[in-house]
Amino acid sequence: MANFLKKHQQKWLQTYIERQADGCGYDNLLRLLQRFCARHGNTYQQDCTAKRTITDLESTRAEFVRFYSEHGSLPDDCIYNVDETGIQYDMPPRYIWSKIGGTPKLSKGDKHSYRMTAVTCGSHQANDNDQASDNGVGEDHAGAGPC
Repeated sequence: MANFLKKHQQKWLQTYIERQADGCGYDNLLRLLQRFCARHGNTYQQDCTAKRTITDLESTRAEFVRFYSEHGSLPDDCIYNVDETGIQYDMPPRYIWSKIGGTPKLSKGDKHSYRMTAVTCGSHQANDNDQASDNGVGEDHAGAGPC
């Protein structure tokens, strides 16, 4: 909002800051904007920082490509839709204001341009030495087993 005022209401902004005590103009403006946002049902939120580097994420992506090149022939009824948990590896704005119960309104360039969601699924049967030798149980299936 402060950037909007700087760009579109520069004359009003200068007048407002001049009316404030020396050295307090910008801080008072930010406090005014925060009270305005809170009064109109917006919340103050802080983003989370990335915990993985781009190199780690690219290697994870390469592993998924390899996995799906091997197991991409599975039928559609074996594909599961899961909730998205994104991993951010760019730096979105540090703080944002958003409507309670709504989605944050960020400019196109500020929103998560580098976002990756990693989901794996498969089946695995534990190796039980007593039964494995008799029944053939204990083979590992990673994604290629029955749904």
